[in-house]
Amino acid sequence: MLERWHDTLRVLLAALVWVGLAAATVGSIASQGTSTATRLLVADGETGELRVVDAESGEVIAQFSTPGGMFVPVFTTERGRYFVAHHYDGNQITIIDTGLTLEDHGDHADLVVSDPFVLATVVTGNAPAHWWTHDGSWRPTTMATARSASSMKVSWPPPRCR
Repeated sequence: MLERWHDTLRVLLAALVWVGLAAATVGSIASQGTSTATRLLVADGETGELRVVDAESGEVIAQFSTPGGMFVPVFTTERGRYFVAHHYDGNQITIIDTGLTLEDHGDHADLVVSDPFVLATVVTGNAPAHWWTHDGSWRPTTMATARSASSMKVSWPPPRCR
């Protein structure tokens, strides 16, 4: 019994000692009401494993292994559709589709919820440190950055869709 409690405590502590956390929130305003969904991406600082968590229920809805490493900061893209995990030690980034999208109907948009999945893992070169988008292109860069825990919460869709 004590060993099982120890394992549970270890998992909880690993979750608290995360090196990155990103959140994507998707909302929809329909004629009858409003619906939203928020998903978190949690990077385990010991294993580099990525977990997508439903923010309301706390349920882990997807798990992905990664190239590993102790420092895996995570971000969301400009509109919150994708999570981006930087693997400094592996010189790679992993792009994960949150599974949250909007279906535009002109006068409103409906929330579409599906399973998250790895869109791509890309070799970027030496220690990818920054992420930016421009005219729809995604570009990782290798500029120096402080190695500290990071968190980000992004609301999606942009204000014009709300």
